[in-house]
Amino acid sequence: MTSTQFDIDLTGYENIVLSFQYKPWKTEAGDILEVYFGDLVYSVSLDSAWEWFNVSLALDIEDIAGTDLIFKLISTDNSYVSYYWEEECEWKWVGKKYKKVCEDVKKKHEWKDKEDWVKIDNVLITGDLIPPPPPIDTPEPAALALFGLGLLGLGAARRRKAK
Repeated sequence: MTSTQFDIDLTGYENIVLSFQYKPWKTEAGDILEVYFGDLVYSVSLDSAWEWFNVSLALDIEDIAGTDLIFKLISTDNSYVSYYWEEECEWKWVGKKYKKVCEDVKKKHEWKDKEDWVKIDNVLITGDLIPPPPPIDTPEPAALALFGLGLLGLGAARRRKAK
């Protein structure tokens, strides 16, 4: 198993979309690519199709200060060993003659599954900015009181200049 983890700050965003491309290499049906992003889990069997795949995932989260993005390759060991018998012959001197002497020899064929990997490219996280809240208007009674105080202040300032 191999994994890569990133911490993503989505503060102020909504309608989040994660898109990326991946290409498996030397993988089998038992090998799995898992992607964790917030509450979303994307899992796909890699099989042996060694070509580029495009993925786009929409998330139902918004305004999250920290979310982990994890890419994880789970690789099963598909190594195998097989034994077989093979006849091996060689020429030897037997007495005064040169003869072909054959015997059965146990042979071993081994295949090690050790190079499974996935290339992940063009990782893009997009979202819409959450609009700021509208400005809060001053309520009517307070506005009238402030206006009245302003007029009184102007009247008082004018009287002082007249003296």
